Amino acid sequence: TSNADYLQHATAMPLHPAASHWRSAHEIEGPAGVAWLLWQDILRCAGPAEQRMASAPPFIDAALLRTEG
Repeated sequence: TSNADYLQHATAMPLHPAASHWRSAHEIEGPAGVAWLLWQDILRCAGPAEQRMASAPPFIDAALLRTEG
């Protein structure tokens, strides 16, 4: 076989667990669940709260935005 058909071979390792975690967050919570996971990743990468240069953004209430619009 040539190296060109490598995509047809089974992967040696399963997908990263985060892939199924994000998919289940989307299925359960929708886009808000994915946004929450993304925010948690950002906070984890930013380090401890006392070492961050900026404060967290204000909470945006989607229900309040719907009533105002």
